[in-house]
Amino acid sequence: MITVDDLHAVPLFKELPDGEAATVASRLADVRLREGEWLLHEGEQASFFMLLEGRLELFKVVHGIERKLDEYEVGTYFGEVPLLLGSPAIASLRAKLPSRVAQLDQNEFRAMFAECSTFRGELLAMMTRRIARLQTLAQTEPPPTATIVGHRYDIACHHLRDFLSRNRVVFKWADPTVPSDGAPPREGDRFPMVILPDGRKLVTPTLRELAEGLALQTEPNSTAYDVAIVGAGPAGHRTGSGLRLPRLRRRRAGRRLRPTHDRQLGAPPICPPSKSTISMCRSTPRPARKRSSAASI
Repeated sequence: MITVDDLHAVPLFKELPDGEAATVASRLADVRLREGEWLLHEGEQASFFMLLEGRLELFKVVHGIERKLDEYEVGTYFGEVPLLLGSPAIASLRAKLPSRVAQLDQNEFRAMFAECSTFRGELLAMMTRRIARLQTLAQTEPPPTATIVGHRYDIACHHLRDFLSRNRVVFKWADPTVPSDGAPPREGDRFPMVILPDGRKLVTPTLRELAEGLALQTEPNSTAYDVAIVGAGPAGHRTGSGLRLPRLRRRRAGRRLRPTHDRQLGAPPICPPSKSTISMCRSTPRPARKRSSAASI
C-alpha cells in the first residue's frame, strides 16, 4: 500500500499537503518487481509511474535495435510522454534491482493534469526534455542492415521480410529481376538470399537460421517456467500475477513476459477524483454545474 511518506519521497509531490497526498496515495497501485522483471514493454498500454525503491533500466528500439538509454533512480517519475501524446508506451522498463513502483491510472493522471497547474507545469517541462532526447536519437546514424534478395512474388521471400518486420529489424530488399536493385542474377543463384551486416550470406534460410544469424533470441532465458503462453496476444499480456511466463510466437523471436501487477488485493478501487483531491491545486474555482430536475429529463 502506498503511504503519504512514500508519495512525499517523490520530488513532484514533495510539497503536496498531507490530506491531498493521502487521497492521491489511495489511488496508486503498489507494484513490486524482482530483479530482471519487466515493468513495461514498448508498445503496451501506458501508465504514469513513480519509482519508490530500487533501480530501473530504460530500453527503446532505435533503428530496429533495442538500446539501453538510461537508468532511473528512486524519486524518478515517468510515463507522462505517451499519456499526453495519446500513444502506447514509447520505451521498455526493466528492474535492475528489486524495485517498488507506484502506478497511477490514465484517468487519474489526466484529471490531475487538467486541474493542477503545478503538476501540469512540471510534467510539460520534463516532457519537452524527453522528446528532445528522442528527436536526437531518431537523427542518429542507423546501424548496418540486413539485405534480402528475392523475387517480389516469392512466398519464401515474403516470409523472411515479414519475420524481420515483426521483429523490428531494419532491412533492405532487392528484387534480382529489377536492374536498379543491383547486379542481375547469375545462373545457379538461389533465392531468397540474406546478406547479413557482417557480409555473410544465408541462402534460402529458415526463420531460425535467420534469427540466429542476426543474434535474435531463440533460446529461453530460464530452464523452468510456471506457465507457457502460446500466441501472447492482448489476453496473454494480462495472464497470471507474479508468474514466470515465456511468450511463444511462431514468427517472432520471443522474450519472457513481465509479471502482471494489477492493484493489490484489498486496495481501494480507482474512482473519479473528488473535489478534495485537487482543491489545493486549483488556481480558480470552477462554476457549479446545473442539475437537471426529474421532470425535465
